[in-house]
Amino acid sequence: MERFRLDHEPGTGSVSMKELMIHVEKAVRPLQISQLRRSRIREELLGHLTGLYEEELENGSDSKQAIASAIARFGPATEISGNLRRTLPWYAVVGSYIPLLAPSRSWPESTFRIMMRGWLTGILFWVIVGVPWCFVLYASGRRSVGEVAILWSLTAVQGLAMLVSWVGMIGATHGTYGQPKSKLRVCGFALAGGIGQLAVLVSFRILISPEMSDWTFILPVGCPIAIVLAMRFSVFTTAVVSDIERSARAEEWEQLCLIDE
Repeated sequence: MERFRLDHEPGTGSVSMKELMIHVEKAVRPLQISQLRRSRIREELLGHLTGLYEEELENGSDSKQAIASAIARFGPATEISGNLRRTLPWYAVVGSYIPLLAPSRSWPESTFRIMMRGWLTGILFWVIVGVPWCFVLYASGRRSVGEVAILWSLTAVQGLAMLVSWVGMIGATHGTYGQPKSKLRVCGFALAGGIGQLAVLVSFRILISPEMSDWTFILPVGCPIAIVLAMRFSVFTTAVVSDIERSARAEEWEQLCLIDE
């Protein structure tokens, strides 16, 4: 679908597109859905409304008349919002409460906010998977209550250390996610993530499993290397660029002022 931007054609065309976007946003913003689904619905509705607007222009209406007629044919924002809400599957609403997918964001997002949303999402997963696993370790007599609690906490911290490397290195490579483009920063995030993971693994050996294999300590070095190798693949770069463009587009929508909101 064609991407519409507010700043591309100054004049009546830009103003008209902004008015159409505002009408769509009035219908979509009240919905409790994930950011990705929100973006898709916005673009689909805007494409349909823009088509109506262009039809009105072809029928001889001026820009203001075409906007009014297109919006009238499209329908009131409250009605559209209600129809959308009734057709949403239950998991669309549930997904909106996952931090990584949450609809409320601050644009542009900083590296810290991205990492924290990702980490909180991982914590939710770790509650679902990790708690039963830790209970099995305790029930089978393999670990004490204290060891189980430490194991759960250290694994959660290790996830954050890995995410620091992932987001920071990608951001510094492409000059996004709140990071300037810098090879020095790439190395810095790789080092910070590696040190964090190493500290967690040392804590594992001291507090949980003295017999832990030395091969495990390759992980702090292997993760940054894996990220560097992954970034050499075009499919990975394409995914990052797509995410950057999607974030920029979302920023346009979030900046719209809804007068009667």
